[in-house]
Amino acid sequence: PVSSGPLTTLIHELGAEQLMSHTVATMRSAQRHANLFMYAVSVEPRYKLSAPQPQPWRPSILMPRILVIDDDTAVRESMERMLRSGGHTVRSAASGEDGFVLARDGTFDVILSDMRMPGISGLDVLRKLREHRVDSVFIIMTGFGTIETAVEAMKLGAVDFVQKPFFRDELLMRVRAAAGRRQ
Repeated sequence: PVSSGPLTTLIHELGAEQLMSHTVATMRSAQRHANLFMYAVSVEPRYKLSAPQPQPWRPSILMPRILVIDDDTAVRESMERMLRSGGHTVRSAASGEDGFVLARDGTFDVILSDMRMPGISGLDVLRKLREHRVDSVFIIMTGFGTIETAVEAMKLGAVDFVQKPFFRDELLMRVRAAAGRRQ
């Protein structure tokens, strides 16, 4: 006994060959939609289905290893999320002292440091790392930048001076450019 449901009707109307062609086209279309969705989820944080999970520290071979030094927890965590969403391996430190301890072995390709922090400043971290011959590329960030401080940072060896606040794309572009200088 043959069923007389919608699939049977479709087979009779289209014929087996046309039905197969229609099925393949539908599957390809579904695959394209799935690929677009997966791309959107991977690129746009607002499409994430759940909160990002913290990643364990693993040195990256392809992407620059980045250290973020900032005493402001919200800024530090926001930068970590932005950089991780760009595929980077990121560690962070809440003070200049902690940042220096993490960075002094030269593990990081790029170091982003706030300029004004309690204890030792970002410029002091840069100065101490250069004294220890650490060749990581250094970017100074500040919300209170002046031409004089930018010039001082560049004289000490910083490759960039970034005014806060900044956008995600700007940060990723500057990190890529800085990492390219180290290679």
